[in-house]
Amino acid sequence: MSLADEMIADFAEIHADLPSYVVIGGAHIAALVDEGTLSEELELGGFAPVRSVTVKLRRCDMTITPKVGDLLYYSGYQYRIDSISNKKSVPLITLQCRQL
Repeated sequence: MSLADEMIADFAEIHADLPSYVVIGGAHIAALVDEGTLSEELELGGFAPVRSVTVKLRRCDMTITPKVGDLLYYSGYQYRIDSISNKKSVPLITLQCRQL
């Protein structure tokens, strides 16, 4: 079994125990979601809360490749994709997202 196969098998095991899904471009996709951080940003009139999440998706589940700036929906909230890690040698795509 290759490392990529092991990563996909591990993803499936974790997802079975902690099922999470995101919606990108209308597609409902199995995901591993780290609900990340809650911080504050200085805006006009004071500080505003900012929530971020890290999302891991199996490349094989994707019908389109997400892009920075695309919208993602998780647990009833809307997020914008801030950064993407999409290494060809890894079967997972990692998205860093910020709640809108």
